[in-house]
Amino acid sequence: MTTMLRWPLALVLLAVPALAIDITVPGQTVPKGNTGVLQADLVCSSSVAGVFLESGATLEMNGHVLDGCFVGGAGLSPVRIRVLGPGVIRNAGIAIRSGTLRVRDVDIQDSPSVGILGSGDSQDGPSSVSLLDVTVTGSRLDGIRATKVNARDVTSSGNGVGDLGWGIIGWGGVKGRNLIVSDNSAEGVFSNVRVTLRDAQVIGNALGGVYGFGVSRGALTIIRSTVTGNGALGEADLVSQRLPRLRDSTCGTSLDAQAQVPLAGRLGQPRSGPHRPDPLLARALGLG
Repeated sequence: MTTMLRWPLALVLLAVPALAIDITVPGQTVPKGNTGVLQADLVCSSSVAGVFLESGATLEMNGHVLDGCFVGGAGLSPVRIRVLGPGVIRNAGIAIRSGTLRVRDVDIQDSPSVGILGSGDSQDGPSSVSLLDVTVTGSRLDGIRATKVNARDVTSSGNGVGDLGWGIIGWGGVKGRNLIVSDNSAEGVFSNVRVTLRDAQVIGNALGGVYGFGVSRGALTIIRSTVTGNGALGEADLVSQRLPRLRDSTCGTSLDAQAQVPLAGRLGQPRSGPHRPDPLLARALGLG
């Protein structure tokens, strides 16, 4: 008889959903395994910075606006958090120290730093950012930055307001589909390892278009995409150490990454020496 009673109790416990917590004022923390649901538009001050998520927590924007309210992982340990729209984050952004961040259907406008930030510092640990139907515009620095970035139906445009700002930086790799990366004050897309883009438009970024710094063949892969009008400040549409893989794409100019200054020099430090065009890249692009 005792054994028969245990099974229904176990099934009830398994069926209990994660708790929903109303988010009504700035400064609230969503505990591990719970979902915070924004109940109104919020405006944050410098003393109360935003909404914080413990690992395993989710924030549902519920159609509302966070103005000046950052959304971030709670504490210093690696986190696994989600931010789900529809919703708008204005004059702020989303950040984790390390871990995994998933963002869906959120519009981030005019962040005073980086729009979506994950650590790229080995001391903090790696960060992985997955984005779906996200727009980041008008950030003072980069639009999106993390160790690895996986983005679909994402726009990162007009970032680097008053400073150098990249559209997307994935130090350990960038994968993107249906992207618009345009008019950023630095490069559109950058990685130390590998960049793969499908159905993307990378246009009008001041320093350069797509920069795949990886040493392996195929570190830069462009499929059904347009990469043009980039590099007004001295680089090119495509920059790679090896011959890129291109298919059904329109590209303009190219450079050999081996002719660039060291990476430390690229990040806001003085450059030295001219860039040397790479004839292999030109042939891959059909330019020579």
